[in-house]
Amino acid sequence: MNKQSTPRYFPYIFALLGVLSLFASMALLGKWLRAFVYFILEIACFALPNGLALLYPATAPWLLMISLTLLKSIGVVDTFLTARKLKTPDLLIKNLLWALIPPAFFAMVGSYLWSTMYLLNISGASMEPVILKGDYLIAQKLVLLWSPKVIPQRGGLMVLRHPQHPQTLLVKRIIGLPGDEIEYSAAFLKINGKTIPQIPTAQPLAKDQDQTRLLIETLDNHRYAVQDYPSKRGPVWEIKVPPGAYFVLGDNRPVSLDSRVFGVVPENDLVAHPLYVWWSLEQQFDETEIRWHRMGIDLQNK
Repeated sequence: MNKQSTPRYFPYIFALLGVLSLFASMALLGKWLRAFVYFILEIACFALPNGLALLYPATAPWLLMISLTLLKSIGVVDTFLTARKLKTPDLLIKNLLWALIPPAFFAMVGSYLWSTMYLLNISGASMEPVILKGDYLIAQKLVLLWSPKVIPQRGGLMVLRHPQHPQTLLVKRIIGLPGDEIEYSAAFLKINGKTIPQIPTAQPLAKDQDQTRLLIETLDNHRYAVQDYPSKRGPVWEIKVPPGAYFVLGDNRPVSLDSRVFGVVPENDLVAHPLYVWWSLEQQFDETEIRWHRMGIDLQNK
């Protein structure tokens, strides 16, 4: 019995499919080894340029375009020639299910991460010394369909929408809960009449270390470091936090734009809590250095 030959247009269909996904086209042809090789190379074409963009932003578009064009050119020709040799079109139906499983799996994983996580780039110094300018954070959304909402706690870090610019996300520390009476004066913090413990340290922070103080502050179950510049202290602040709102501060107290500037934060504007530092860069003049020691820092108890 003679094997059924493929129609002449089949190679062109697979070549066109290869432009979209080399993995899918090779998987449908039953060439699984090459399918997974192309799958890894396609991921690398996107991942490597974007990774280099963290160090050299101007090079990313060119690297992505060149690497993807080269890979697609080679892969489309390979797909076309492979499809011309196909003698049993019935195999396409058998391979279809297996070809759809990996994309479906990665689509599910991507959808899960998209619906539960934020990736944040810290561009300011308001949360130093705990979170540094150039840190990249992973944060988990507060409201998830399958788990209870995370309740903000005093001393905990929180991602919030800027009350005056909702499209801007900020990272601040929860200081006052609804109903709390807050007093802030000369770096000293009082909540409901109780002074929050602050322990000075001798750790130098900068060249002007004589004017920069590092204080270890303990608020409820959280212990963290805050910075104080005696020469930059602001006015005395007193406020009673209204219901359904929170009072937030940055750890770099004299320079942070927080509830002392834009007021209390409505509960609906609290969107996530930071989990980890996954990447960190330090810009020094025209050079960018990777801060390897900061990768993986756990922020949940900071």
